[in-house]
Amino acid sequence: MATPLVAGFSTRFTLDATIDGLPAELVAVAPGRVTRAGGRVSVHRTTPDIDFAFVAMKGLRVEGRGSFQLVAADHDTPTAKLFTRHGAAAVGFLERWFGSLPSRPVRVVVVRRERVSGYARRGYIVVTESPRPGGESGTAKFIARELAHAWWSPVDPNSEDRWLQESLAEYVALRYVESTLGAPARDELLARKRDAAAKAGPLLGAGIRGDDELYAKGPRR
Repeated sequence: MATPLVAGFSTRFTLDATIDGLPAELVAVAPGRVTRAGGRVSVHRTTPDIDFAFVAMKGLRVEGRGSFQLVAADHDTPTAKLFTRHGAAAVGFLERWFGSLPSRPVRVVVVRRERVSGYARRGYIVVTESPRPGGESGTAKFIARELAHAWWSPVDPNSEDRWLQESLAEYVALRYVESTLGAPARDELLARKRDAAAKAGPLLGAGIRGDDELYAKGPRR
């Protein structure tokens, strides 16, 4: 059976999936409950989301209890240590502001890729091991923003409404940096946004927005 997909497709769905043939040395991590029997991995996800995200990598292990867990092959890298420190602290900051995490626990998976990137799903975040621009404050803002998507995520990412998802999460992350590392650290991050915001287009009325609008102009409004 073929299922046609069109531009703007963003239906959220629950999931029962089976992955066959996964090598034994690869540890699989995904949102929801993950079970394994030999080379077969099963994922049961009751929280609706827009896709099926999972990681399979050698040597992954979990550290942390309660609402925050870091999953990494090496928990002693400088980046992993910052994610652990600021991830747990940001969860506390966000829960004091917005209430309990909608999806508990949140798993942050550190993967080995050269480029700096990351994405968030409900209760599940994937980040890269590479250092973030801006040192500790940049890393703190990044993980706080991804965690904030637990509250700022039910928006169609393929529409101009995406600013409600990204700009608000970025704003909240800047407030976390201010609270934890001080106003000078926040202001240093804001200074980098000024030039981008000055040349950014409108937030509404021009279709899907780019980084200048979402991460520079929107949070400063």
